[in-house]
Amino acid sequence: MPPDNESFKVSKGMRPMRIITKLAQKYGCKEEVLEKFRIWHSQILNNKHMDGELCLSIHPLDFMTMSDNDNDWQSCMNWMNHGDYRAGTIECMNSPYVLMAYLHNPKHKMTFGS
Repeated sequence: MPPDNESFKVSKGMRPMRIITKLAQKYGCKEEVLEKFRIWHSQILNNKHMDGELCLSIHPLDFMTMSDNDNDWQSCMNWMNHGDYRAGTIECMNSPYVLMAYLHNPKHKMTFGS
């Protein structure tokens, strides 16, 4: 339930970004954070060409390192920084329905850890 205990209504056909914006405002998200998210979202949607090789994997190391990166973001599944849901990667590995997908670009050097 939102902080003001009022229900949140989503109209049929409402654009996802509009829903995210309304929710963020309702929960008191800072406008500058929301604007950074909007810009990031727009950049992703406008990027129509990506170079690399699509890799589909069930290798355990791919699951264990899926949140390790050089881009200054973290997720709850990060093993290096003890993410709260890092054990969820084990569930992913054991599931017959989950596989890892990522884009590999040999021009982009990736390093894991410090």
